[in-house]
Amino acid sequence: MSAPNLKICSASEATEDQVDNHENQRRFERYPTCLRAILNTGARFQTTTIENISRGGAALASASGVMPNDTIVLEFLNGRRLEAKVRWWVNGRCGIAFYEHLPANDPLIELAIRRRRA
Repeated sequence: MSAPNLKICSASEATEDQVDNHENQRRFERYPTCLRAILNTGARFQTTTIENISRGGAALASASGVMPNDTIVLEFLNGRRLEAKVRWWVNGRCGIAFYEHLPANDPLIELAIRRRRA
């Protein structure tokens, strides 16, 4: 499956409105969360916070040194790794599309749902 269409912009070209307008193009429901992970760009590692997650991707805070179309890996303390493509980057935040969609019963999705209900 292909990722949703999103105009790829440089940081100076993209606006928050363009990112917000992408909401209507999403294929999967997004769940707000505050999960910590390691963002591996291949050249460096940094901690990041997953702001929201869906079966198809996520929004990350504190993501520097990435550009649209970069391949990254999210690494978790339990050893799990998720490979993704950077779709957009604006003011230190970025959106990623997972190369393989998560199943509906994925532990990350279930955790986000439980936290939203709490």
